[in-house]
Amino acid sequence: PWRAAYETHRYIFTVHALDVERLDVDEDASGAMVGFNVHFHSLASASITAMFS
Repeated sequence: PWRAAYETHRYIFTVHALDVERLDVDEDASGAMVGFNVHFHSLASASITAMFS
């Protein structure tokens, strides 16, 4: 939804350590398929949340 200019926006950045060098997905794979493979191969992850207003 649209937010007013004065509202604070939240951005979450997440990195994943994977147990493979490359994911075995086609270049036209959906975001859901990529996300499934990242979750399946994830050894660890870390997130940071940034606020912008």
